[in-house]
Amino acid sequence: MNDLGEQYDLREKQLEFNLYNLHQENEKLKYNFNNLEDNYQKLLEKDYEQLDRDYQQLRQDFNEMINENELLKDYNSRMYQQKLQGNEDNGKESFFYIC
Repeated sequence: MNDLGEQYDLREKQLEFNLYNLHQENEKLKYNFNNLEDNYQKLLEKDYEQLDRDYQQLRQDFNEMINENELLKDYNSRMYQQKLQGNEDNGKESFFYIC
């Protein structure tokens, strides 16, 4: 009976040790999982920040193109007006030569 009691105690200690190891492994897994979640969240935030920076740059580029387009339209309008004015002046001279 003494051997059975010792075997029982030994088996109980082994199981306690295994339970302790499983508990430690479980805690490590929880810790690693939380780290993964934290890193994933940071990655998402970085991606969002990068996307926001990209958007702001695109928005600035767009606004610059709109301004440049407006300047080009103004320039084209002035050139067209000058051309019309030049044609009117040439037309007046032609009219005087005809008379």
